[in-house]
Amino acid sequence: MYKIKTILKPIRIPEDIINDIEREAEKKGTDFSKEVVYRLRHYKHPLTPFIVIKIQNIVNRACAIAMRYSPEIIKELQRDVNDLWKYLK
Repeated sequence: MYKIKTILKPIRIPEDIINDIEREAEKKGTDFSKEVVYRLRHYKHPLTPFIVIKIQNIVNRACAIAMRYSPEIIKELQRDVNDLWKYLK
């Protein structure tokens, strides 16, 4: 298995941000470092309300189309989008 090289860098982070990251990491069942790395990797593309609405609208349209042809597909689409929301939370 490929392992990414990591480097220890001391930085100063405001206490309120430390608390937010620790709470979020605990909710996700991960650790502080992994949560910080996740945030650093995704800082350019935050999940804004506009993006959430856009994604949900796309799924709603797909469900409307699928309803005509295959109601079973709707269950799959809804499950997939619910999994996505859980992941992005």
